[in-house]
Amino acid sequence: MLQKPKVVVILGATATGKSHCAIEIAKQFQGEIISGDSMLVYKNMNIGTAKPTAEELAAVPHHLVDILPPDASFSVVDFKERASALITEINARGHLPIIAGGTGLYIKALRSAPQAGGRGTGKRRVGAACASAGAGAA
Repeated sequence: MLQKPKVVVILGATATGKSHCAIEIAKQFQGEIISGDSMLVYKNMNIGTAKPTAEELAAVPHHLVDILPPDASFSVVDFKERASALITEINARGHLPIIAGGTGLYIKALRSAPQAGGRGTGKRRVGAACASAGAGAA
């Protein structure tokens, strides 16, 4: 039977500590963060995007951040393809993919991808990791 890859998704309203929570979980569980935000893919779009700081980006591996010039197009299909491939690659390395942020349409599209399915069993452990990091509710 084909096993679905593991993936954690952290969603929430703006300024609720999603990035901080994702970084703390990544540190504790050998995670790599995949940005689920439609604007973070663009270089030089730092104002109004809540892009992680240089220190945060250096703390744990981040993906889909600062990868395209501002005039490039990046669709939900592009996100689904890239994020699905990243989830597979990160799992193959024995690490935990963590999708943080959010453009709801991106996350919804990704959930419909067979390679990104599954509910996971680590909800309590992840919640505990966020709480111990002082990041509020997961």
